[in-house]
Amino acid sequence: TQDTARLAPNEKVDQRYLFWAFSSSEVKNWMSKRIKGVAVTGINLGDIKELPIPLPPRSEQKRIADILDKADAI
Repeated sequence: TQDTARLAPNEKVDQRYLFWAFSSSEVKNWMSKRIKGVAVTGINLGDIKELPIPLPPRSEQKRIADILDKADAI
């Protein structure tokens, strides 16, 4: 059987920062190396817990997300 996990930011994580982190080539490459399966692919929950996403203070996360939002709009 296949289980589904929901990743949801908590009070320590800005959701826009998390969006940009998951959009990064570093995280995409990291995840692609850990995907398992052929017909139905997935990633192990233990691997997800080790995602290489740095978590600076939330105020810094918001500042980074604001910069990336502005750059994306250009």
